[in-house]
Amino acid sequence: MSQTDFSPWSFYETRCAGLANGLEIFRNNWTTDLSPLGVKPFGKAQLLTDSRFDWFLARYGSLLNKNVLELGSLEGAHSILLERNGARNVLGLEANSIHYLKSLVIKEYLGLRHITFMLGDFIQYLHQTRDYYDLTFACGVLYHMTNPAELLQLAAERSDALFLWTVLYDSDALPEHMKPRLSGPVELQAGDLTYQGFRHVYAREAALELNKKVKFTGGMEQYSIWLELQELLRILKHWGYKKIIRPDNVTHNNRHGSNICLLCFK
Repeated sequence: MSQTDFSPWSFYETRCAGLANGLEIFRNNWTTDLSPLGVKPFGKAQLLTDSRFDWFLARYGSLLNKNVLELGSLEGAHSILLERNGARNVLGLEANSIHYLKSLVIKEYLGLRHITFMLGDFIQYLHQTRDYYDLTFACGVLYHMTNPAELLQLAAERSDALFLWTVLYDSDALPEHMKPRLSGPVELQAGDLTYQGFRHVYAREAALELNKKVKFTGGMEQYSIWLELQELLRILKHWGYKKIIRPDNVTHNNRHGSNICLLCFK
């Protein structure tokens, strides 16, 4: 089907009915490399073979019969890994409606029955829900928040443990292309906590990508707040996380600079 073909008949699928056909609805817009599922490698991100998930699982231990809340479930890759490793119930919350629809397609393709995907703002959900979880899984969402300490507070109120992978503000490791997009520090408030962060503005090309390819995986606002590592650790301790497992070294990439995995227990 042509990208510009919007006749009433352009939305019909003429091939024999099959679950794999649903994956091709978004053939040009997948972020996740789907080849580990035995289908075409639509996207590029290696989320189904993610070393960050391996790091988490080696330190958390068994997920058998655990209730897991996943924040920012994107296209469902980490939700799949959580279920496949024994989680009894996985609730994946995703605000991007296109990513949400892709996650429903992939869930149906794999016949997953222990995952529920919901569309909407997970901050509002955390404010309103009274449900409690064994684990909150938050990979790649904290640095997209405009008030990251609020998210950490809400996660602490709703679960025993938190897995966190996030980009950090580290002036020494910032790639040159990122430096004009960050400013600060700025002072922020979450509950009774005053803290400092750095304002990050999304690049114009990211907005264009959102409009043209529906692959934008950033936050819901035009800016976000990044945290330095020591401030992040201070915030986690303030909200009651007594045990924080972290790697010996912060890792770096050419896209954002510094990033880290943390596994936190109350």
